[in-house]
Amino acid sequence: MPAICLIGMPGVGKSKIGHSMASLAGYDFIDTDLVINRQTGTSLNVTIDKIGADSFLEMEDAALLGIHPSETVIISPGGSSVFCDKGMAHIATFATILYLADTLKNIERRIINLETRGIVGLTELGGLDAVYEQRDPLYRKWAHHVVWLPEGFPFNPSVKTMAERLVADYINGVVRHP
Repeated sequence: MPAICLIGMPGVGKSKIGHSMASLAGYDFIDTDLVINRQTGTSLNVTIDKIGADSFLEMEDAALLGIHPSETVIISPGGSSVFCDKGMAHIATFATILYLADTLKNIERRIINLETRGIVGLTELGGLDAVYEQRDPLYRKWAHHVVWLPEGFPFNPSVKTMAERLVADYINGVVRHP
């Protein structure tokens, strides 16, 4: 059974779907944002403001590199993890990487705490639309598969329904990375 890594924009549902997938499959769950929060003792936005984006990305890279290869883990890295070449290359050696893709409009609707969320590049690039444009090609570069979230997510289908679909397709099913 393969490990799964969920990448995508902030607010797309990586953590919620990943946690639900792990529960359904009996896998461990690792959220690298929470790993960094525990290390720093503070929220991501405070950490980024305090140490800067470059140092934050070094922490994110280290968090990815610190994940031991396992076939029974669901990984939810931060949205900026795709800037961490070493860490993402490490994850790609043992996990199927799924890009949870959605439209910018849907993502904006789900993010209620944009200014305090801790999004690398949000201020420097001038908004979430610019962050989306910058990151989408990187998500596609690292992803083994792109999974478009259906219109109406997370209400219809629910997080649990999406997690069940992904577990069926990518853990119990036959879809694997190349």
